[in-house]
Amino acid sequence: FRQSSSREGQSAAATSPKQRPGPFAPSRTLYVLRFTFYAVLLSTAFPAPAADLTKLPPPATVQVDFDRDIKPIFESTCFRCHGTERPKSRFSLATRATALRGGENNTDDIVPGDSAKSHLIHYVARIADDIEMPPPGKGEPLTRDQVGLLRAWIDQGAPWSKGPPP
Repeated sequence: FRQSSSREGQSAAATSPKQRPGPFAPSRTLYVLRFTFYAVLLSTAFPAPAADLTKLPPPATVQVDFDRDIKPIFESTCFRCHGTERPKSRFSLATRATALRGGENNTDDIVPGDSAKSHLIHYVARIADDIEMPPPGKGEPLTRDQVGLLRAWIDQGAPWSKGPPP
């Protein structure tokens, strides 16, 4: 048996061709897929805390008219970002159909008949942990009376005007 010097071992390793990873060797793609899988798994296992519904203003006690009560709120605070042209988060308030479809994050932004379950109400009442509408610096927060009108409108089925969109 011949012992090789450390120098011989180094030169042999340095001159040997690169070994290709076998079929079960981890690759960068596999690491990315694993990370994505676990991130999605964790996000569904630990959902964001629910909004504190006790902080919601009560719905208004009047019969709401879209053109008189709701459209002015949308025009002054919402349409700039959620109108017809490139609506943020793909949530458009331009028509009833687009509003009820929801945005890219939620399909229940407006739940006709149930304002307490409507994300739009959580956002404008600023009780959601992660989103406030309008965002800070983009407009004044809605008043309790405005949120109450929006709640009553949604609770009354979220009827829309028959006129053209904004």
